[in-house]
Amino acid sequence: MARGRMLNKKISLSHKPNQLSCRAYALFCTMIAHLDVNGVLPADPDFIKAAVVPRRKEQTKKTIKVDLFCMRDLKILEFFQVDFSTYLVFPGFRDEQPGLRTDKERPQ
Repeated sequence: MARGRMLNKKISLSHKPNQLSCRAYALFCTMIAHLDVNGVLPADPDFIKAAVVPRRKEQTKKTIKVDLFCMRDLKILEFFQVDFSTYLVFPGFRDEQPGLRTDKERPQ
């Protein structure tokens, strides 16, 4: 996994993410840094709390779950299952990551 991802400044003007609450918007933007080369992240709120927002007290398992469903409803992320695990994917992620080196990185 890479150390981080690019966050394009056009996200500031993007219609769908800006419909999120401030808390959900911050979570959305922060999750980008944790996505694998395919734009995928485990969708488990416990995992997201521990890996993405461990120091944010207002982000709880419950609020993360609510925020993920809001993102799904806006179609800025999708859920899918592999075996018994649920993951989320950011559609169009690869289009927003110029120079992504898939040969140097393994998916999660």
